[in-house]
This record gives sequence, structure tokens and C-alpha cells, in this order.
Amino acid sequence: MFRVVLWLLTTSMSRSAVSALAFVLPGAVIVAVRWLGYRFAAGNPRAAHVRTVVYWFPSGS
Repeated sequence: MFRVVLWLLTTSMSRSAVSALAFVLPGAVIVAVRWLGYRFAAGNPRAAHVRTVVYWFPSGS
């Protein structure tokens, strides 16, 4: 995911597109984290989503 964001930031995008991405991305991360918290609170976490958060995001994939 971070590689995609980095690619988008380094390509010849207009400044407004980069600003839009920077505006939307934090909200998307917050929604994903809250959804995972809901799944754990409900007692039904999905292993694939846990692996995504634990392994992919810190590694920059």
C-alpha cells in the first residue's frame, strides 16, 4: 500500500491530486482501524485482515 502511495506521490501528478490523496488517506486508515476494533470487540476477527494490518502496513508493502 505504501509503495502505491509513494508511486503516486513521485509520478507527475498535479499538486491538487496529491493534496486530495493526503486528505483521503488518513480517514481511510482510521475507518479500517475502527472496523478491525469492531470485529475484535464482536469476537469475530478475520485472520486475513489481522495479517494485513500487522504485516503489510509496517513493512511498506
